[in-house]
Amino acid sequence: MRTNSSWMLTNIQPFPPHSPTHRTCFEADSNEVATVVNRISCSNRIRSIETKYDNDYPIANCIASSNTKYRIQLYYKSVKSSPSNTNIILIEVHRRSGCSLVFNQEYNAIVHAAKYGEIVAPDTSIDGMATVKNSMISKTIPAISIEDSLLDKSLENAQSELLSKEYDIRLSGLEDVASNTNSHLSSENIALMASKRIMMDGKYSGIHESVSSIILKNIDNDFFADSKYIRSLALTILANILSALSRENILAGLIQDGQWCTLSLIPSLIEDIKTASNHQNNASIAAKCISLLLKNSLDAQSKVDIETLVALENAKCVGELLHSRLEKEAQNAINEMRMEK
Repeated sequence: MRTNSSWMLTNIQPFPPHSPTHRTCFEADSNEVATVVNRISCSNRIRSIETKYDNDYPIANCIASSNTKYRIQLYYKSVKSSPSNTNIILIEVHRRSGCSLVFNQEYNAIVHAAKYGEIVAPDTSIDGMATVKNSMISKTIPAISIEDSLLDKSLENAQSELLSKEYDIRLSGLEDVASNTNSHLSSENIALMASKRIMMDGKYSGIHESVSSIILKNIDNDFFADSKYIRSLALTILANILSALSRENILAGLIQDGQWCTLSLIPSLIEDIKTASNHQNNASIAAKCISLLLKNSLDAQSKVDIETLVALENAKCVGELLHSRLEKEAQNAINEMRMEK
């Protein structure tokens, strides 16, 4: 299958006769296939969906958040008895794996884009729900004295899982840490406490060692290293921690004291950025990490050079075509590099 950076499909076939249609199949009335294809491509870019387009076949393979994978396939509607309907396009969206809630969000976004030409901004409803939830919590629970003990138990459990030899158990540990350090999924307070513990408390050295090993690929086997999703989780944890500590203006001091040796991760992060054409999600997270390290550490400047700038510029170009978040994070890192010069 030959893939492309954007969908330039011009020829599709009628829907196979007598074949059942999926529940997530809908019609879009358009005089031009290119119009529908362009709408879908634009929506995927704005929503930062990692997508591989096939111009030989009307197929787009997509990866959304939480490693949710789905396929978009286009057909002409087979209407032999109704020539006036020959411009109707059938769009079939099939979930292959991952979170059904995430898939439902992306399916609705595709319908709005392909059918009505409306681009749904990413995370609109999620951010709104998170804001309401956090607001309600702050009003109904004035003091959460048990957060510390609950968080400690969660991190201890996650660390134990990360030391397991079972893939599913280790994966669960990474997902738990990623959730605990995500201020949108938990709260800014919990994310900050989790980040401080992982970065500063030797009790949780197993967590940061596991995360660092995945990013550095310092693993005896490819148990983690060959999985894009595993790597995405490790990069996400790092980005979450750097973001939380940077907001509190304590990241610079921790880096200077050599906590977690985060600067040693920069070469690996640059390698992730160089793979932006094939791995937009991971490249965007890596660019965010680079930007935060450059913002908080003068020593980080010694780890980057003109080659890094070229990689970021290339990643930004990929983002302009395919992935809005990649474009934004690459530009932020470029700005930090130029600011320090």
